[in-house]
This record gives sequence, structure tokens and C-alpha cells, in this order.
Amino acid sequence: MDLPRSRAILGGKLRVLPSHRGRGLHLLSALRFFLHCKARHPATRFYRLSVASLFGFVSISGAMAWFRFFDPDDTSAEGRALRAAFESFAADNGFRVEPSGLIHTGVGISDATLAQFGPGYFERESVRLYVGRNAEFRSNRCFVAFWFRFDARNLASLLRTIWRKR
Repeated sequence: MDLPRSRAILGGKLRVLPSHRGRGLHLLSALRFFLHCKARHPATRFYRLSVASLFGFVSISGAMAWFRFFDPDDTSAEGRALRAAFESFAADNGFRVEPSGLIHTGVGISDATLAQFGPGYFERESVRLYVGRNAEFRSNRCFVAFWFRFDARNLASLLRTIWRKR
């Protein structure tokens, strides 16, 4: 990442057996990876960048004290560095950054998958935030890009969520 003493951790897809879902294993995996990186680079500020479907977004954002949607129009040094990182990630994976900041992945969410979730799921605040950013998520084959820093507030929130889900 093109900021002094900063590195980006890009989120990935962790497959979890259905019998083990809901235990925060993906959050524990992310924390473990962060701690490994921090031990090797203790003076570095780490950013977590994510390109997420609705379900990934709800899971990750719900565990954070704060996060920010990617804003491709942010001209601050941090904004420019984030844009470069998201653009590089998109290019490396055959995706493209849309002017809105959404990432066109070519991956959709099937009606059958959406049907597995009752109306209550779609009333969650995090779902409303996602839909507010990506209203056409059912058909546009775009995911939301967002980021956060591994700061004290987010680490405490992440630990509380992992502890609660264990």
C-alpha cells in the first residue's frame, strides 16, 4: 500500500462446513493472519480491504466497530492508496472497479440462495447498508468494496464477536 508504514490485507474466501458455520471461524482466521503479520511488522498500520457479497459483508461488517465503503473519489493520500490497492486487486482477478466504487466480479447471487434467507435477514441494518450501496445486487454481478484498519476499537469488537460466537 502506498502509504508510509502501511500494508493492506485483502480478504479471501474461507469455505466452512455447514456444521461449523456461525462460530466465527472466518473472523478467527482473519485475526490470526493479522497477528502473524503484525508480529513480523510491529510498526506497520494494517488495512483490511474486502470485496464482499451481501453475505460476506453482513458477516464481516457486523464484527467491526467501524468500517468505510471504498470511495473512488477520495483524493486524500489514504484515498489514493486505497484506490490503487482496490484497482490492483480487481485487475489481478479479472474484475473491474465501477465509477460508483462497486467491484464488478461477474459473480451473482442466485434466487435459490436468496430464498434460503427469511424476511428478517433483509431487515438487518448491515443488509440495508449493503443494499443502499448496491441496490441492484441481485442482478448486477457487483460486490461492495469496503475497508477498515486493525485499530484498538476494531480489534476489541472482533474479539468480542469471536468470543460470543464460539
